[in-house]
Amino acid sequence: MQDLSNREVLLLHRVLDGVLSDAETDEFYSLLAERPYLRREYESLKALKDVMMDLHFKQPSEETWDRYWADVVSRIERALARLHQ
Repeated sequence: MQDLSNREVLLLHRVLDGVLSDAETDEFYSLLAERPYLRREYESLKALKDVMMDLHFKQPSEETWDRYWADVVSRIERALARLHQ
């Protein structure tokens, strides 16, 4: 695989984030037409982004949240107790 230039990396990030200016859009798609390695990288990253955007995490149960916050409060109380020794 060919190393990407800093400019290519910047354009890839910006296109995937949807923040390219009009001039950058023209530049990026022109580069894609000229550089097959850049097109492969773009398609790979776009596919990864699409998969990541479709991920949904299971919501923790109420019991899990109760244990979590109880643990947070306990840690804070212990830290405060150490400060007052």
